[in-house]
Amino acid sequence: FQLYQNRNSDNYDLCVSMVAPGSVQDERTQTILEEEFFLAVPAASPYAGRSSIRLGETSKEGYISLDKTRPIRAICDQFCETAGFTPHIVFESDNPENVRNLISAGIGIGFWPKYSWGPLRSSQVVLLPIESPECRRDIIVTKGKEGWQNPVVRNFYRYLLSYAKQM
Repeated sequence: FQLYQNRNSDNYDLCVSMVAPGSVQDERTQTILEEEFFLAVPAASPYAGRSSIRLGETSKEGYISLDKTRPIRAICDQFCETAGFTPHIVFESDNPENVRNLISAGIGIGFWPKYSWGPLRSSQVVLLPIESPECRRDIIVTKGKEGWQNPVVRNFYRYLLSYAKQM
């Protein structure tokens, strides 16, 4: 079967993608996971000792970000816009590992999706819950038009749903 990560093509059996919470979805689409974002700050940052942060407090900070070709970037930029500012991007990459490493090196701050980037493995970074605005996204699965009759597709779809429920 064919599994895609974006819906730029109609030729898929299942498509896993992300959208802003509450985005309009059709009858073939199911939200499988709501993912929270943290603000990742270097351990030496003045914010590191805090238990949470309001995103607007970081309007003057340098952000490390994924580049504009990545859908997550548009969502993160929207978080900042909702908080009343445009992020000052000091470095962008198409690789999440680069973003994590640069935050760890103290170059800037950035967003950290709770599940998809996995657990924090560096003592050089602190993850802060964001008080406001709400920084979340929905991970969705869309069933293709043709492949739903395939039992392998239906089984994998059920697997995705059960896997997401465990998170």
